[in-house]
Amino acid sequence: MKYEFGHDCHIPFNLHKSYPEQIPSKQIFHFFRRLTGGPKRSYYHLTLALILIPTLLFWSFVIPYICINLTPALAAIVGIIEVLMFSGMFACAYRDAGVIPRKPKHSDLRKQGKNNIKVTLKAEQIQLRFCQTCKFYRPPRCIHCSTCDNCVERFDHHCPWLANCVGARNYNNFFTFIFFLVVKILFVVSLSGAHIGLVIEDFAEKDGFGQGIVKAISSAPPDNIIISVILFLFASLAFFPTTFLLGFHIMLISRELTTNEYLKGFFKGRASPYSHGCIGNFVRILLPIYRPGTMRRVDPTYLANLNKEPTIV
Repeated sequence: MKYEFGHDCHIPFNLHKSYPEQIPSKQIFHFFRRLTGGPKRSYYHLTLALILIPTLLFWSFVIPYICINLTPALAAIVGIIEVLMFSGMFACAYRDAGVIPRKPKHSDLRKQGKNNIKVTLKAEQIQLRFCQTCKFYRPPRCIHCSTCDNCVERFDHHCPWLANCVGARNYNNFFTFIFFLVVKILFVVSLSGAHIGLVIEDFAEKDGFGQGIVKAISSAPPDNIIISVILFLFASLAFFPTTFLLGFHIMLISRELTTNEYLKGFFKGRASPYSHGCIGNFVRILLPIYRPGTMRRVDPTYLANLNKEPTIV
């Protein structure tokens, strides 16, 4: 049994009128409207600084020593991890999360004035709420984000640290970011620790342990360990919250829940009607399937059919 809600996110590219001109919202557009994100970007800039500054210090003070005394292969591995991490971060921050364009303000296509209608999915009653701002019945799992002022398909949460919603079109990018961020943190902790241990050991063999620590602190790079100690402590503190966040989202994917559904207690004590089994959920959610967005341009036929009443086919 399949439900059609008049919201087909696979929009054809016979496109005409620009989204920002037709439907205002709080979205911020970049690069000729090909990139977008939410408002309030200050936390995103802070996130960028908290990642970029340690990364530059790590490559300047730790990696040169590791390449000389261990193996350059570790530097190559870290480089690949960082490319994947930053690609996931930027894609999540600047990609349309799954925004559904709103109807014009004068439109009100509620069926008999009802604010809510119900449909059945796998014996589960799903309530479709009428969005007073966007003027359509929101499809299942679609939530209106108050920060971005848009209805977002499969809304997970609004991430202030990336200044964008996390939804149907960028959730896999979000998961890629936090997964490789945790892996990167593990490499920073282990390689910074290795740098500290190896430098102190080299000096301790000649001058004893106490003098070895003094010389390790006062020597010139790459034998200076001050930056490595700072990186080790910073990465160790960052490891626990980021690992908890990663584990939380692994749990959500395995059960096919969104953060919004979990926090509000939806489907508590029973399986989600959207679940396709643990492996099936990971495949469906994390595979990089291309989903055309609606933020930059809108097909007029899409807007014309946006508020069709749900029908069973």
